[in-house]
Amino acid sequence: MTIPSETPSDAGKAPATAAKTPAQKPAKAKKARAKKRTLTAARKAELAARISHWPRGSLTDLADQLKLEEGLTFRHTSEDRTYAKIAGIEAGARGNEADALINWANAARRTAQRAR
Repeated sequence: MTIPSETPSDAGKAPATAAKTPAQKPAKAKKARAKKRTLTAARKAELAARISHWPRGSLTDLADQLKLEEGLTFRHTSEDRTYAKIAGIEAGARGNEADALINWANAARRTAQRAR
C-alpha cells in the first residue's frame, strides 16, 4: 500500500502562466533622429554678428550658450584642426575652438549674403 505524498509532484516549480504563443519578434525601436536645424539668412547674419562682437577672450562662454541654444558642436581631428558646426554650416581652423567659431561666423555671414 502506498501513502499519498503530502507535496504535489510539481512542488517547487513556477506556477503555470497563460498558454505560450508562437514567438513573436519584438518591434524594433526606431532611432530618434535629431531634427536637422535650418537657419534663415537673417538668423545666420544675427549669429555671425553676435560672435564677431563678443569679446575675444571669453568666446568659451558664448560657445557654451550656443551649444544649448543653437546646437553648436565641435569636432577635433588628428591633424590638430577644430571644426565648429551649427545647422549644417561647418567651418574649421588650425587652432582652438574659438578660432573655429570665428571662422563659422564668417562662413555664416557669407552664406547669408548669398541668400539675399
